[in-house]
Amino acid sequence: MSDLRGLAARETVPVPVPTLDQLINRIGMLAGPYAFELGVDPMISALLVRHIATVAAGIIRESQIEYIRARQVTITDER
Repeated sequence: MSDLRGLAARETVPVPVPTLDQLINRIGMLAGPYAFELGVDPMISALLVRHIATVAAGIIRESQIEYIRARQVTITDER
């Protein structure tokens, strides 16, 4: 623990964040059958999926910002 860079590397775990395209694909795969069953026009369904994915990406971004702000690092001298 004498190396702060090493400590930071051990304590920092990368969080996988989906891209907008990945969100669109995942939401589309889940919502597509329901939209088809309800008789929703495919073009309208695609627009709704894109809008929902954009909102989801915004929520994820806000959550990441809050997580970064909430993190606190305390460095103490153990001499």
